[in-house]
Amino acid sequence: MNLIAFIQLSAIVFLALLALTVAFMLLTRRINLNGLLRDNHDGRLSPGRIQALGITIFGGASYLMLVLTDPNSKALPPVSNELLAIVGGSHSLYLTGKLGSMLQRKFNFNRNT
Repeated sequence: MNLIAFIQLSAIVFLALLALTVAFMLLTRRINLNGLLRDNHDGRLSPGRIQALGITIFGGASYLMLVLTDPNSKALPPVSNELLAIVGGSHSLYLTGKLGSMLQRKFNFNRNT
């Protein structure tokens, strides 16, 4: 086994063990996911967090599919402009919503008036 193959195999084993460790910790509730999709201030479900999480999972899965389509490639495939625009736009909307809610709390704007 040459050095490059050894490094590739080591990286694959490391990532697999890391994924198994995270999965085990999630299943045994050592990683707390309570409130992950809820707003920190009022406890309601946050549409921005749901959107950001969904788009992130979609983007990661899309890129993983690109990687897996050519497993013999010597380099990672380029990230498409469309994927960058979708993920970047989604996270920009999320951050804009966070800024709006922060300013609303700071200046005590009330939606009911």
